[in-house]
Amino acid sequence: MAGSYKKMEHLAVFIKLFLKERNAHILVWTTTPWTLAANVALAVNPNLKYCEVKIEQEDLPFIVCSDVLHILKGRKYKVIKQFSGKELVGLLYEPILSGLEVQKHLEHRIVAWDAVDPSEGTGVVHIAPGCGREDHELGMKLGLTVLSPVDDEGIYVSGYGWLEGRRAQSSAEEIIGHLKRNNKLFHYYMHEHSYPICWRCKNELIFRLVDEWFISCKVIRPAMIKASGKVKWQPEFMGKRMEDWLQNMGDWCISRKRFWGLPLPFYKCSACEKLIVVGSLDELGRLSDDDVSSLPELHRPWIDNIKINCPECGSKVSRIQEVGDCWLDAGIVPYSTRGYLKDRSVWKEWYPVEWVCEMREQIRLWFYSMLFMGVTLDNRSPYERVLTYERVVGEDGRPFSKTGFMIKLDDVTEKMGVDTLRYYFAGKNPANDIRFGYNLGYEARRRLLSFWNIYIFFITYARLDMPNFEKIKGLSDRLNSSDQWLLARLYLFVTDVTSAMEDYDTPTVIREFDAFTDDVSNFYVRTNRRRFWIGKLSEDRLIGYWSLYQVIRTTVLLMSPVIPFLAEAIWQDGVRIFDDKAPLSVHLADWPIPKENWQNDRILREVKNVRKVLNLALRIRKRSNLRIRQPLSTLYLIGPEDIIESSKLMAATIRNEIN
Repeated sequence: MAGSYKKMEHLAVFIKLFLKERNAHILVWTTTPWTLAANVALAVNPNLKYCEVKIEQEDLPFIVCSDVLHILKGRKYKVIKQFSGKELVGLLYEPILSGLEVQKHLEHRIVAWDAVDPSEGTGVVHIAPGCGREDHELGMKLGLTVLSPVDDEGIYVSGYGWLEGRRAQSSAEEIIGHLKRNNKLFHYYMHEHSYPICWRCKNELIFRLVDEWFISCKVIRPAMIKASGKVKWQPEFMGKRMEDWLQNMGDWCISRKRFWGLPLPFYKCSACEKLIVVGSLDELGRLSDDDVSSLPELHRPWIDNIKINCPECGSKVSRIQEVGDCWLDAGIVPYSTRGYLKDRSVWKEWYPVEWVCEMREQIRLWFYSMLFMGVTLDNRSPYERVLTYERVVGEDGRPFSKTGFMIKLDDVTEKMGVDTLRYYFAGKNPANDIRFGYNLGYEARRRLLSFWNIYIFFITYARLDMPNFEKIKGLSDRLNSSDQWLLARLYLFVTDVTSAMEDYDTPTVIREFDAFTDDVSNFYVRTNRRRFWIGKLSEDRLIGYWSLYQVIRTTVLLMSPVIPFLAEAIWQDGVRIFDDKAPLSVHLADWPIPKENWQNDRILREVKNVRKVLNLALRIRKRSNLRIRQPLSTLYLIGPEDIIESSKLMAATIRNEIN
């Protein structure tokens, strides 16, 4: 989990242990001295080279990996001989800590382990199967004794002699003192390394071996991989990440030693060893003599007061103490929230869900647990599409943290508005970390204001003229070329945004919106502004109002999922006043359907050509220091035939814009 490791310094120690069969010391290194109490073996890599080294002021030679002689810097030494690591396998060594009852009858031997890496330490690893995952796996493979030295408070338990009752995490100095008194200490120092911490409270963690409940994944793994392959993942590579997780996942540990959580309905009879899994409240009532109907809720402590009768031997049986992994609750959501057990026909109407969205960490958490449940209960994925996203970080790449650098949501919404925030994030590629800060937010608001300015231009003049759009029905064949282009551009905008929305592709929606508003603002409004300024309301101005109204009405409908408040404000003040039949809210209106008669690829090409001419002409004027208000008597245009023809058709527009 992110934030679960931190660079920290701890006491690291080099220990010298006597090998009677070699009449030498073997040098061992660890960064967790508290685990030495649970040591049962040493591990060497049989494929590496080791050597005996005579060190000045030491009576006996030392055995270390040949690759790590640099750790002896500052000491004069001489290599006596070199040999393979497999020659050390099986040798006995003296216990590391003396006076511990649990260690008295153990036989401490050196074992072979290919995973021993000489990049750190001495090439000899201290093995404590009760204090670490890798050690435990090796111990299970080799049949090593497993010692779990601490309780759930991290305090040494009975059997650990002078360590009993002491806290493991504060025992390092005392253990080093013990090693020094027993002539087993070679060297110690403060070592910086990445160490596990609680992601919530940031306290240091230690590994402790306990009994837990697991669900085997061996049988279901192939079916989960197959079901995952049918899901549409966004970004696509997240599907591969899920497959990798499924290929390498271990059995699912479903129990937690906590008070609050989903009580596991497991009842294990101490008399006959039968395990009863209670499947429902009704079944619990049938198996128990207690009144289950009076339970305030099915959580601890109330559920723990209910005992059942063992169906095998009749003994009274209590529930196990553990509660369930929270992802059991989360994974069953597609079933528990839609009445799977009550009305299967209604449940099927909502299953599987079409789309689910969460951060990429949920690949191994929520998405995994739901997939597990879906394949188990219905042999398919409970979701059809998944969108994952990366972290949100500061403008400079710094991570946000509750205890460190952060920007408060209330401050952001107060300064730039929630619609700006939604618009900004909707436009970002979820495959990358998303940078956010006030500068980026204000830039997003500036772009969003381009559409607001189009609306303000329209409503400012429309409120003065109050055009009646019912009259447009007889004038629709009188649209000028810029009006035709506007509707053709709107048709393309509706088509592209609808397609992107159906694909849950909000970055494309935002790109299309930005491009469309730029086109409308910098071409249509710019070239038609005089049309709304001069004289009384004419047929031509009415057509202009109607064309721009179609843009505003359709755009707020398309963008209402992204900018709901801005869309609603425009709908109330700029749409409904001209259409008394418009729905009460933009969020109650139907999704716009592009009108086929608006499609006009020819006019789109022509305007594209004309805009090229305008941009070129304005650049020439600027380069020649000719102000716009200084009219040109003549403009010569030389270019491809299609650009010439387009310019002739829209010559008036070109004259107005470059003069």
